[in-house]
Amino acid sequence: MTASEATEPFDRAALQKRTVATLTGAQVLGGGAVAAAVTVGSLLAKDLTGRDYLAGMATAALTLGAAIAAVPLARQANRNGRRPTLAKALLVGAVGSLVVAVAAQAQVFVLLLVGLMAIGVAQAAGLQIRFAAADLAEDHERARAIGIVVWATTVGAVAAPNLLGPTSALAERLGVDELSGLPALGAVLNLAAGVFVWMRLRPDPLVAAGGLTAADAPKRSLAPAIQAVRAHADAVLALAAVVVAHLTMVAVMSMTSIHLDEGGQSKAFIGFVISIHIAGMYALSPVAGWLADRIGRRLTILAGAGVLVLATDTTGHTHGSESAMMLGALFLLGVGWSLCLV
Repeated sequence: MTASEATEPFDRAALQKRTVATLTGAQVLGGGAVAAAVTVGSLLAKDLTGRDYLAGMATAALTLGAAIAAVPLARQANRNGRRPTLAKALLVGAVGSLVVAVAAQAQVFVLLLVGLMAIGVAQAAGLQIRFAAADLAEDHERARAIGIVVWATTVGAVAAPNLLGPTSALAERLGVDELSGLPALGAVLNLAAGVFVWMRLRPDPLVAAGGLTAADAPKRSLAPAIQAVRAHADAVLALAAVVVAHLTMVAVMSMTSIHLDEGGQSKAFIGFVISIHIAGMYALSPVAGWLADRIGRRLTILAGAGVLVLATDTTGHTHGSESAMMLGALFLLGVGWSLCLV
């Protein structure tokens, strides 16, 4: 559907149902690809450099790529629609995953960082999919639509890390670096997600909703949004909670794979721990929302901060060989993040 077709009659409810179904499928695939990058990134960084302290650069590159892409992707969507914007971003992620696989085989650290930044573009697209789910939703159904596609991330993101062991074994049999297997799978997942969006997300929900920005319209400044946040104490608290929770999670997760690897854990177990952590992030999000409604946002954030403190203290004092403690701590890290985010 083009902008000129946006005024044609259509069944809004049917189109919304199709849109959510399409975005759900894309989230399962794309979420798995990003989780694959998170799982293998720090392991590859250490493997390529021989230095533990550089492992955090892998997560930093992924996050930086997502941050850089966020605003340009939003502007592209406003001008051109969701379908081309999301599809192209996911294809960039597919190329990035392939670059990471090549970096593992070629043993080039800089190439790894470039690939991870490109995967970050796909991660930003995954975050914007929730807005696409709300384009055609009625006010009373908007939260439900967003919740469905966010939940879909859990499926792929929990499944993909568990494939670290099998993909490593397959890569070795093929005579390539064992850590190239999972990012190669990530390339397939991102490619499939991009093609799926391109083929199925039509009519474009944003175009159908009449939400496109005119090509000659001036770019919107972020200043009004920043001023709006600063004017409300609750908004400042919410923003601070999200930033601190995310920084805490990224700091711990950037070294988790290395910590477990040095503790003698298998690739399969490392992937399992990452998947349990991601399950903590998303699987209990409805519970976090219910808790926020019951006891209030501030107390929920406080509870999340307490869980994060417990999780980080436990991981800091637990040897990588202590499987049960690491599993519990990483699950709590995800739960604490979820409580602060909701």
